[in-house]
Amino acid sequence: MRIKQHQGQRRCCVHNGWLVTARRVLELNDEIADLNQLIEPLVNELAPALLELLGVGVESAGEFLVAAGDNPDRLT
Repeated sequence: MRIKQHQGQRRCCVHNGWLVTARRVLELNDEIADLNQLIEPLVNELAPALLELLGVGVESAGEFLVAAGDNPDRLT
């Protein structure tokens, strides 16, 4: 009888762990969407020519800008 009780507790703990993880994933997805909305206008302002290149999106251009640091003109 004791073994079954521990198995039930274990299942409950695993289930709660999955719920916490799933909630955190949803929160992080929302945070990423919010940050993407903030980043896009900045990248458009700082490197419009970079975004015109084939295959370069907002994320890639943003990474280039971070790599360039305080001198984004050296990318053009």
